[in-house]
Amino acid sequence: MDRSTDASDAHPSMAVSYEHESLLELFRRRETLAVELLTDMLGVEVPSWTEIRVSEGDLGQVDPVETRADLVLLLDKSGKAVFGIVVEVQLAKDPAKLLRWPLYATTLRVRHGCPVAVLVVAPDRDVAAWAAKPIPLGSGNYYSVIVLGTDAIPRIQTPDVSVELALLSAKAHAETEGGLSIVEAALKCVMQLDASVRGEYHDRLMAWLSPAIREKVNEMLEEHFPYPQSDFAKEHYARGEADLLLRMLTLRFGELSGEIKNRVRQADGETLLRWGERFVTAATLDAVFADG
Repeated sequence: MDRSTDASDAHPSMAVSYEHESLLELFRRRETLAVELLTDMLGVEVPSWTEIRVSEGDLGQVDPVETRADLVLLLDKSGKAVFGIVVEVQLAKDPAKLLRWPLYATTLRVRHGCPVAVLVVAPDRDVAAWAAKPIPLGSGNYYSVIVLGTDAIPRIQTPDVSVELALLSAKAHAETEGGLSIVEAALKCVMQLDASVRGEYHDRLMAWLSPAIREKVNEMLEEHFPYPQSDFAKEHYARGEADLLLRMLTLRFGELSGEIKNRVRQADGETLLRWGERFVTAATLDAVFADG
């Protein structure tokens, strides 16, 4: 079975993007989100468990940098792991992942002696279809990951779910018919959050939207939501943007100097947006802050 892809389809596995990190952050913030999606949306049977914990993402022995999973979760019962989940956010086709995903599953299974599921979150339909194909291991053996594509994500239109699920739904369906009501439901979920994190979630959602949808959302916000216009909210909006950008910069370029941290934290929203856009393609830290 041919699972090859040309160079135009490939995506450098170590490149960190805003979209990748902001999607992954939903699973970091709500550790049960992966379990809920597996069981409720994808029909995966999970053993009874009482506790969930984040495990080390290093699932390789020879080259840990090249075999680092995005997120590893362990479901425990009576102090023992009963199920492992490897969460991988996949935005583009990457042939190297076809080697690593089976490795993640077998390494985690050997390490903890429990069943393991590799959950691939793929917002792009072509990438989801590519990831869902069985991976040939040789001698007629295959391994399959579990793919969460756009069609498997529910269309959330009420704010009575977790904010992470609401944002994931908005990310998947904002551009579809009726998508604006899904975005509105996500915004209502965001409005229910504590002020210390409200701005960060709001910023994450707005960054995912196309300019056309964002314009419609801004019109809706002006009419229905006081959040963007209040000085209090603007302060937390900028703070959330700054915290997320600092995290992204650290992941890409390593520990930041105090000068850079202060510069980011003191920047206004427009400047943070400009730096965030540069970050996506910048090869160096200086390139992010070029010309202010």
